[in-house]
Amino acid sequence: MLANRRQRCLRSKMITFQIAGYLTEFTDGRADIKLGGSAATVREALNQLWSAHAGLRDRVLNEQGEVRPHVNIFVNNETVGRNEVLQTELGGDAEICIMPAVSGGTEARASARAPARNGFIRSRRLMTGTSA
Repeated sequence: MLANRRQRCLRSKMITFQIAGYLTEFTDGRADIKLGGSAATVREALNQLWSAHAGLRDRVLNEQGEVRPHVNIFVNNETVGRNEVLQTELGGDAEICIMPAVSGGTEARASARAPARNGFIRSRRLMTGTSA
């Protein structure tokens, strides 16, 4: 009996999902999704989300049902490790943010600096009156 009461207390009442970036293409453009119902873990909450937005699942989880490497899931504004997030318990209202990771390479940084450097050289030539 006590175990049943504890389980009910751990279940969330309202789940708010925040969906970021290109992932909104799979939620009919919605960035904020509120679902009623109960979920004891993040995995259970996500299963409810997949019921409403099935196309999102394959962008967040891989074929083994694990979080994809380039997706981050935050629970109640807390960072949770990729290997633990699906088992994270939810209590009361819960907020789950699903966000694609942002990454870049050295080539992007090098090419991003080039126009600024060229602009600086052009500006200096104009100020000094020199020509190319």
